[in-house]
Amino acid sequence: MRLSETSNPIPRGTVFRFPSNLDGWGETLDLMMYLHNEVQLGLVVTSGPRAGHVVCYLPSDALLPNTAMVSTRWLQENWTKWVWPETPVSEVEVVPKATRSELVEQMEPDLVADVALYDSASGGRPGPVFSGYGCPCMVSKVEPLVGYDCFMQIGTHPMYPGETRRIGLVFLTSKGAEVMRNAGRFFLWEGKFIGEAVLAEPPG
Repeated sequence: MRLSETSNPIPRGTVFRFPSNLDGWGETLDLMMYLHNEVQLGLVVTSGPRAGHVVCYLPSDALLPNTAMVSTRWLQENWTKWVWPETPVSEVEVVPKATRSELVEQMEPDLVADVALYDSASGGRPGPVFSGYGCPCMVSKVEPLVGYDCFMQIGTHPMYPGETRRIGLVFLTSKGAEVMRNAGRFFLWEGKFIGEAVLAEPPG
């Protein structure tokens, strides 16, 4: 269905597919709407050479009152201003909502690392994480804490506290991936430190 033809509210997880009309982004581009830091909706590339790149964060007036969904009318009127000036809204397809895990597993990882989740008895998570799990990564446990959001390509089997596994990591910003690549070792944060990771290959 074309974005220009629908009136349904747009929830996070919705994917927009359209010709990029821009060199270096691939012929066809997919953008997924996701919730950033639990407070703001954004659009991230999930296809082609720029997968993982955040295109924009939407303003609060794009949301329908008391929901985490975007007004279709607002997006139709503001597509070329806020999202993608190179492609008119009439050429944008709305793809049925996909799960985050499906999209994350399809993306090219920014880094591959040996990730260790701390045991629950040692202060780790009480339960496993699943494909598409995301959290901030930090290079130091010393305050002030600075984190960069990433998603983990865990696969079909849950990863349990106390387990170590080599997995792909998809960062929401190229800076986040660069910082972790240069550090070589970093930590996972979920209100507390729940694990750590070491690059599978040396930095650079």
